[in-house]
Amino acid sequence: MHNRYLSRARWIARVAGGGVRYLLRDQFTTDRAAGAVNGTAATTRGTATVSRIFDKYVVDGLVNLVGWINMTLNRFATALQTGMVQRYALSAVLGILIFILIYYNGLFGF
Repeated sequence: MHNRYLSRARWIARVAGGGVRYLLRDQFTTDRAAGAVNGTAATTRGTATVSRIFDKYVVDGLVNLVGWINMTLNRFATALQTGMVQRYALSAVLGILIFILIYYNGLFGF
């Protein structure tokens, strides 16, 4: 049993030593490292460009759309706010009538 662990330890040492020899034996030079870094930099720049375009046209476009909808609804709501109590009461009565009509006609399955 002890020999099995000893041989496993020797095997690990052999593999680790072989890995160091592989790296030092002109298999991984600074030219290859520079190529990997340059490739990563190009990928990062490309991803950043796609992200910038998506943010500019999609995200900012949706934010501007929500703002435009809010402004449009605000203009409509301010036109309804006159300060006249009679108009507010008429609006409430009309709203109640609309709900009654919807309920008795069964439009929404109540």
